Amino acid sequence: MNLTLRIQDHNSGSDQTIEINSAANDAVNLGSINLLSARIVEQAPSVLEWSETLCGGERVNHADAEKAAASWGGRLPTRVELLSLVDDTRSDPAIDTDRFPDTQCAAYWTRTPLASDPSYAWFVGFNDGYCFYDHRDYHLARVRAVRSVPAGQ
Repeated sequence: MNLTLRIQDHNSGSDQTIEINSAANDAVNLGSINLLSARIVEQAPSVLEWSETLCGGERVNHADAEKAAASWGGRLPTRVELLSLVDDTRSDPAIDTDRFPDTQCAAYWTRTPLASDPSYAWFVGFNDGYCFYDHRDYHLARVRAVRSVPAGQ
């Protein structure tokens, strides 16, 4: 997660800007700010930047997909983020091929775990935009990473 927050402390009235750069499940150290007495004043706008298909277009397990995304400087997208790329007016692949010309008609991993069993994760198939889940260790899928960048960059 890459996030810039401006936080106002209700006790002192002072503002502080904090850059948060961590994995979504990591704890974030906010120093001496007591979050019980602080509120988020504004969040810097950001946009998603998408990678090309990683790993040479080869299918990999979920752990290798996460490593590839991190080596690109990003992360695996959530299921909602990856589904946002599906173009329902297209198929084979169901995506804007001008913007994403290397997308294969295949499944791509997301970071979203299956709620009932986190050893499974969701993927999106760009043949026709289907979404399903499979085991992180045994299923192989392709990789497209995402990262947040400040708007206008």
